[in-house]
Amino acid sequence: MRRDSNNIYLIFTLIIFLSLILVNNMQLRDNFNSDTLMVENPKISKISPKIHIIGNDGWATFKAEGNCTGEGTSTDPYVISDLNINAGGSGSCIIIQNSDIYFKIKNSTIWNSGISFGDAGISLIGVVNGLIENNTLYDNYSGIRLDNSDNNLILNNTILGGFNIGIFFYANSQYNNVSKNIIKNGNYAVQSYFTNSNITIYNNTMISNTYGLYLAGVNHTITDNILKENLYGIRIGDSHDSKIFRNIINGSKSGAYGLYVINSDNVKIVNNTLKYGGDTAMYLVGGFYNEVIGNIVSYNGDNNGDHGVIIESSRYIILLNNTISFNTGSGLFLNEVYATTDYNKILNNKIHNNGGSGVIIGSSNFNNISNNKIHDNGAYGVRIGSNFNNISNNIFRDDAGGPYGAEIYISYSGNNNLIFANYFISSLFNPGRDLGSNNKWNSSSIGNYWSSYAGVDANDDGVGDTPYAILGGSYDFLPIWWDSPQILINSPNEDDTFELSPTFNISVSQGNVNNSWYTLDNGITNITFTGLNGVIDKEEWNEKGAGQIVLTFFVNDSKGYVGSETVQVIKSYDTPQIAIISPTLNEIFGFNAPDFNITINDLSPINATWYTIDGGLANYTFSGLTGFINQLGWGQKEDGVLTIRFYANDSLGNLGFEDVNVIKDTTAPNIAINSPIQDDIFGSTSPEFNISIIEENLVSTWYTLEGVAGTFSFTGLTGTINQGIWDSIPQGEISITFYAEDGAGNIGIESVIVIKSIPSQPGTPGIPGYNISIMLLGIFSIAIISLLKKMKKF
Repeated sequence: MRRDSNNIYLIFTLIIFLSLILVNNMQLRDNFNSDTLMVENPKISKISPKIHIIGNDGWATFKAEGNCTGEGTSTDPYVISDLNINAGGSGSCIIIQNSDIYFKIKNSTIWNSGISFGDAGISLIGVVNGLIENNTLYDNYSGIRLDNSDNNLILNNTILGGFNIGIFFYANSQYNNVSKNIIKNGNYAVQSYFTNSNITIYNNTMISNTYGLYLAGVNHTITDNILKENLYGIRIGDSHDSKIFRNIINGSKSGAYGLYVINSDNVKIVNNTLKYGGDTAMYLVGGFYNEVIGNIVSYNGDNNGDHGVIIESSRYIILLNNTISFNTGSGLFLNEVYATTDYNKILNNKIHNNGGSGVIIGSSNFNNISNNKIHDNGAYGVRIGSNFNNISNNIFRDDAGGPYGAEIYISYSGNNNLIFANYFISSLFNPGRDLGSNNKWNSSSIGNYWSSYAGVDANDDGVGDTPYAILGGSYDFLPIWWDSPQILINSPNEDDTFELSPTFNISVSQGNVNNSWYTLDNGITNITFTGLNGVIDKEEWNEKGAGQIVLTFFVNDSKGYVGSETVQVIKSYDTPQIAIISPTLNEIFGFNAPDFNITINDLSPINATWYTIDGGLANYTFSGLTGFINQLGWGQKEDGVLTIRFYANDSLGNLGFEDVNVIKDTTAPNIAINSPIQDDIFGSTSPEFNISIIEENLVSTWYTLEGVAGTFSFTGLTGTINQGIWDSIPQGEISITFYAEDGAGNIGIESVIVIKSIPSQPGTPGIPGYNISIMLLGIFSIAIISLLKKMKKF
């Protein structure tokens, strides 16, 4: 009996043991599946210690330890990804050293390096062929540091506050590319020392740093970047042969510059936009052969000392096709400080509406200022305080004049300058002032055009017969001038009344007549004639309605100068002629009654005007030619086509009227969502939609997504929800709202809620053909059978 009980005890113990094994096996499976989901979820990064890889062999060891993937080739690089590395305030998070195989560091969070000069989030030392992509770096001394490293790509990273240098090229690095990164709230967004070269900085965004770019070295390319609210936008020094193209530099803070180029030669600055800076926008100092082409420099400076562009101690600079406007100080300032600023070319620029002068030529000689449009600046168009400058073929227009009232002002220190072939189209009586000596206001063949010139050109050779006096004692001896023909209309007289087309007679004084013509419709139709008299064209006259008609006569001379004169006559008609300017035919309105604008032509005074919108059941009187349709009457009308008829009668009792049909529409479009239906479930592929809209006057359709800023327009009644936006929306319920707007501004709205749910990936299966639970059950069964046999024998 005791042996039976012992056997039963053994069986019971075995059952408990097996149960524990089975439970433990289930927990292991659950834990394995959970880890798998963590790795597959890109939003979860593994905590990692600091990484230091030395040489290509270091990569092989690193991979062998299970820390990265890939083979180190261009098609299958080593990959470090999805890590969270905290350096703990000491040293660098990742150091790659003396490596020339291909590798990537991506999708990781890298932070809290040491604060010493050599510490960084990622440090590349003697490295080529690296790609640093889509990482987030913050609280590092340098976000990414390259030392003696070539041909690396830094792409789509976010480098945030707490850093001294976002991306740091320390020494002897070349042919590296920095693209599509966001760098914010640090000291230097990107910095390069002198020994680096051929860095490409493309399409990055740099916000609220002390320096956006601070570069030395040669042959850099800086293109298509956005720099906002940095103290300095771009600062390059000793950086020859560099290119700065299509960057947007906005909001550089007070006391700093948007673009500062110092001691650099052969730099091309092309198609950049510099706006809303707190100081001078562009400052070029100590350079040779630099080109500034096609840039917009506007709305910069906090006070009058802040210029649009300063060129200082530089030579052979070209400013071409730039717009320099609305800066608080002068538009362009050329000056000498520690070296001469000579032999520069200012060509084809638009320089206007600056608070100071358009151009100041300080201690700067032998410059060429040609073919520019310079107007509406607060002081002078051009102020000259230097020698041997050429100012030609510019247009000066409506300058405010400053304290001396001059488009060009030459101070006592301005000598031997040549000013010719310029056009001064100005409200100033005398737009030139010359206090210097030996300045020439005309070349050997031509002077300047002065809109205030009071002389004549009797021989029609294009040169005024008397000199033009410049304030200060100089003269333009060959002023550009040509006498336009002068017309006198002898008949008809002003306000003469005609039923049939009238005759005309004109006379011409001053100038030679080449062609002559007239118009009855402001130049839409021009009718030529010979001689000095004739009859107005009958067909053109008959096509004109009754009322006032303006006849304009023109003559031109052999050089194309045109003279003109007008006379107003009246064409008689029996009844008032009404023309409805607005509303227009079939114009659509909603709840608000339309306004109207009409014209009435009649030889007799108009006694009364009124309109009706219901065929004459109610008449609404009005005065003048504009007003609003009666709102109460409008509100009582049903939707549909309404006829508005305007009436006018004159003092003789003649009645005229004119109709216009408009459409009243106060009903919003009716939207029905055919698909998706309420609570439809979608995965990673965005939903397709199919809607119906009842509306005759449909103008536009769009939809919005809950939690997503902005609207998404579409045409037709079917489409697909924007895939990129769908990808950015977290899983769960999402409200899609469709809108339709009609011509009256009525908007129909209909919404549907769908569910975004992306299934988790299945866990990794066990070893094929092997199941520990089944095996244990088999062992347990054999043990029971064996035990029962023993008991039976017993």
